[in-house]
Amino acid sequence: FLGFAYDGDGDRFIAVFPDGQVIDGDLLLYIFSKVLKIEDIVVTLMSNIGLDVSLKKIGVNVVRIDKVGDKYVVEEMRKRNIRIGGEQSGHIVFLDRETTGDGVFTSLVLLNILRESKIEDLVKGFKKFPQKLINVKVKDKMAFYKNKKIQEMISEIQRELKDEGLLIVRPSGTEPLIRIMAQAEDPSYIEEIIGRVKSLIEKEFL
Repeated sequence: FLGFAYDGDGDRFIAVFPDGQVIDGDLLLYIFSKVLKIEDIVVTLMSNIGLDVSLKKIGVNVVRIDKVGDKYVVEEMRKRNIRIGGEQSGHIVFLDRETTGDGVFTSLVLLNILRESKIEDLVKGFKKFPQKLINVKVKDKMAFYKNKKIQEMISEIQRELKDEGLLIVRPSGTEPLIRIMAQAEDPSYIEEIIGRVKSLIEKEFL
């Protein structure tokens, strides 16, 4: 059994196992790519880096864009002629069948796949990486973009991570905060990364 959930306007969809495990947009993209023999997909920076690593193992190329929002996913899909893409939030777009996310359609695609396969088999091979997000309160969040020391540290850590982790550091859109989000296979390494960035932000901005 699975529980299905849609957002208010029906363009996002997620499923839930009886034990509470969530099948979010990342896991849906993994399942669809594997079953439908997809070669390329488009995701946003919010997708878990585990999706990239898991799909790489089955020969699927992941195009990751910096903007968040299904309209940007669709733009990239059209530009590259890629037929499936989406967001972790449950926006999934099948560009050869629709022009935007449709949660009901996405759930029907999943149901059709489940006629032939067990969900437990479909999710095998997907490994979600640990993730941590913290906020650092600052006086001038926009100074973040002009601070060379911080930008250099972010670039250095991203080089260290290569394709096995993710670091996103950005100002909040509504509050005087810098948000630091890191993903990696080793939780202790996540703590180290976030600690390094947090310490430098506090030194430079507080």
